[in-house]
Amino acid sequence: MKFRLTDILSGRFLSDSGFVKRLPAILYIVLLTIIYMYNIFDGQKRYREILRVEREISRLKVTATTLQAERISATKESRIMEEIARRKIPLFETTIPPKPLEPLPSVPASVTVSTHANKQ
Repeated sequence: MKFRLTDILSGRFLSDSGFVKRLPAILYIVLLTIIYMYNIFDGQKRYREILRVEREISRLKVTATTLQAERISATKESRIMEEIARRKIPLFETTIPPKPLEPLPSVPASVTVSTHANKQ
């Protein structure tokens, strides 16, 4: 069963019984080709999105490192004292050492603690 160019151009090969028998297989192959092309384009789109997110993460890591270094620098005692002096805030550094806290005496397990609700 040979098709001539005139049969293809005129469309006569479409009415041939051999072509009609193969039409479901041809349509299946066309459908698979379309799905394959969609899959390729979707994969490329996702790959571009992954690259964009990786660049954004890299940029955010640099920003976080910079901000962390600034925060550490700003919380140093010398920087805090400079800032207090610059703003003319009336604060001073104490010369009295802190007192150690005394531990609370332990409460025996048999003693119950009364709450506000129990005092009716």
